[in-house]
Order: sequence, then structure tokens, then C-alpha cells
Amino acid sequence: MKIKNLLIILFFPLLTACPTVVDEERVEKDYFIDERDGNKYSIVKIGNQTWFAEDLRYVSNTKFIENKEDWSSIFLQNTKVPAHTISAIGSTAVQTVGPFYNWFAVQTGFLCPNGWKIPTEHDFRQLADNLGGLQYGTKLKSKTGWGNEDISEVERNLSGFDAKANGRIDNYGRYDYFEEHGYWWTSTKVDHPTTDLAVMMSLNQGGPEMNIQNMNVEIGFACRCLKD
Repeated sequence: MKIKNLLIILFFPLLTACPTVVDEERVEKDYFIDERDGNKYSIVKIGNQTWFAEDLRYVSNTKFIENKEDWSSIFLQNTKVPAHTISAIGSTAVQTVGPFYNWFAVQTGFLCPNGWKIPTEHDFRQLADNLGGLQYGTKLKSKTGWGNEDISEVERNLSGFDAKANGRIDNYGRYDYFEEHGYWWTSTKVDHPTTDLAVMMSLNQGGPEMNIQNMNVEIGFACRCLKD
């Protein structure tokens, strides 16, 4: 009996590439103690960069502003005073958010400890590349502290950066955007003919993106340090 056509079908198991899920507990973390004031910071390696995983708390070498009027005078009188303040500015409320620095404080070059620096705009863009792009800012956000954001906690802080929505101090000393937005200065100055501007990075409630924008230098934002 002749078999004119023999159809042989080989079955192979279907291999599907599954995306790697980064567990926060698997992120490479360590600690750094700032010898200047004894503050201890979590640090985290993201790609080829090593970051503070907490906002900077160093307050020496810059002026502490106690009320809104003095903060706004830096803007209104163009005094360019390197300064910092806290979210309870001008009130008796006990709040732990801050410190917030104006860009003149960043410009001193003394905020971060030896061997660390305030990141440049390029450094934040490199951080975005390490995450997969600017659209992956959710990987930087802390698990909690983002108000009623509808993004799952599972998607947050996969990088270990632990960014919180601590808000800002505006030109006039008003504190706003708590649990809505987080802002961090860069050391990059913007060349503008009429307005003093510098570059900052922000994360917004409900949005996954890292935003890199120009902002007035008198505004108070948080700072992070990057290993130099």
C-alpha cells in the first residue's frame, strides 16, 4: 500500500515571553549617613545611577524662612537668597513635610554631601531611560501618599525611588498640592532673557508620566541627591 502523502505535524509548546515584574523588596537598597548632620537616607541603584530614596533634609548653609511674607519677598524684591522652609510655613500646625528649597539654595552647590550632587536635567532624563521612558513615572511613586489616585499600588515604586506627593511652596509662600503633585529641583538653569527659570521634575496624581519643565527659581521644591 502506497502512501502518496504523509503529513507530519510537529507540536511544540508555545513559549510566551512574560514581562518581568520587579518586586520592591528585590530592589537593591542600602543606606547612607550624612556626616554633616547625622541624617540617614535609604539609597537605591536604578540602572547605572545611585539615588537617595528619600528627599534631602539638610538645612545648613541656607536661610530658614519662617513666614510667607519673608518667602514672598525673595520673589518680589529679587533678593536671590538661598533659602528653605517647611509646609507649616506661617502657621502653628505640626507637619513633617519638607524641607522645600528655592533654586538659589540648589545653586550654592552645598546641599548634597561630598560625593553626591543635585541631579541635572540630563540625569533625570537618564533616570527615565532606565525605567523605560518618561511614561513610566509611576515606577517612582511611593505606595501611599498620592490621595485618591486610581493607579494600583502594585504598579507604584517598582524602582524603589519612593517619591511622595509632598506638594510645593509657591512664590508667595503658600503651601499647596499635598498628595496631588511631587516636585524636585534639578541643578540646570534655563537661559531666558527676562525670567529666572530652572528645570524641575514632577509627578502628578493620576498620571504615569515624569514631567520635566521650567519653573520660577523662587518656588520651593524638594531635592534628591544623586551619586556623583
